[in-house]
Amino acid sequence: MDNENLALVPLSSCTFEQALLLWNEGFSGYYFDMTMTPGRHIEHMGTRGVRPDLSVAAFLDGRPAGFVLSAVKDAGGRKLAWNAGTGVAPEARGHGLAKRMVVDTLRRLREEGVSAATLEAVSANTAAIRVYESAGYRIVGELAGLRHKGVLPAGWPGGEDPERYSFRSAKPIHADLLPFYRQQAAWSTQWFALTDGECLIATDGQGRDAGYALYRKAYNPQGELASIVLAQCEADPDRDDADAVVRALLAQVYASAVASVVRTTDNLRMSNEPAVAALREAGFETVYEQKLFWLELA
Repeated sequence: MDNENLALVPLSSCTFEQALLLWNEGFSGYYFDMTMTPGRHIEHMGTRGVRPDLSVAAFLDGRPAGFVLSAVKDAGGRKLAWNAGTGVAPEARGHGLAKRMVVDTLRRLREEGVSAATLEAVSANTAAIRVYESAGYRIVGELAGLRHKGVLPAGWPGGEDPERYSFRSAKPIHADLLPFYRQQAAWSTQWFALTDGECLIATDGQGRDAGYALYRKAYNPQGELASIVLAQCEADPDRDDADAVVRALLAQVYASAVASVVRTTDNLRMSNEPAVAALREAGFETVYEQKLFWLELA
């Protein structure tokens, strides 16, 4: 690829029409249909916290060729960045453009004082995985979207006496205040991404916080509960009853809903063995699998 014909510029210098074209062309032929309308694209940028000034647009011979979107948040005393999408137009693929954009984006993030960068990539997308690893990212976890519709098995999720725990509703930010909150998680499952989400904290008989769940609910036009999406379900890893804590939280989040509700997970970490085992027992099926990447920048 001729450097003289390639321009990497901040997305903030592009028009809305150019940004939308970059997105739709860049995700052409992707694993899922990622096509967006102008309104949906603006909503995506806003809700995900995308920074156009830290995002990169590529132009080849003056034509839109690719992009990398970057979101930035202050969390846990650090400035974190997330790759909210990398795309290359079909005619520009196979020439190393993706890596050049990712490397340029990381340079901009370092200059901004970002401490760490993260992203998720579809497990089957080996080409993207190679690009991210060559740019310095490392895989730190496996993620999955699981789904269940219909009646849950009687007595699920089992485990020890769930009445040994009490529960209190909280805001997602309160999960971040727990000493065992999991910081290294998919962006969409972090407390700051769940602006419309809920938090449930489990407490043991001695009044100690034992675990938490982050989730969100969606309702149909009649105001009836339609779906529950689980983002995180974690127990204090130092506890001997971590399995029981997770199962008790799952019962509170999922089991109390009516049968017609669709229950899903959003990028559940597969190393969360208690949660994965309980959900498999209930008949949850895999919808997608992803890799979680992390890169320390400072």
